[in-house]
Amino acid sequence: TLMVVSSHDFECQVIFEKETDDWGKFQLANCLDLTITGNPYVDVFLSAGLSPHRAHHIFPWQGSGYANVYCTPIVESVAKKFNLKWEAPRSLFFSRLPSIFKAYILGPTADPFSRKVLYKDFIDEHIHVEPYVEMLKFIGLGFTGIGSL
Repeated sequence: TLMVVSSHDFECQVIFEKETDDWGKFQLANCLDLTITGNPYVDVFLSAGLSPHRAHHIFPWQGSGYANVYCTPIVESVAKKFNLKWEAPRSLFFSRLPSIFKAYILGPTADPFSRKVLYKDFIDEHIHVEPYVEMLKFIGLGFTGIGSL
């Protein structure tokens, strides 16, 4: 889950190119590549194949993260050819984790569907029993249902 939220700007709540009919343009605008060590071949291993995320979105059927590393320069050249925005990979530790920590750990808890704020801050969330009950439900689902072996 950390790698998925790291390779998208979910916390900013903005969908880019929402009105476009161009599937590739939409995919490139709404995800980003990550760097962990600076070496893309090590990064793809450490990120379970998700560090070259733009290539993953363009070629979702590729079964190897290393294929995505190989395809990233090709995707970049095509994006630049069609004047699509191309940013350098973002640092997991210095760019993405601080933003994710602020949004998901320190930010107010909200309903995932309505986005209505449920607790005003970190302390309010932690003095109520309901979040703990929800946490236990998710742990149970991990063993018995969603994502279980």
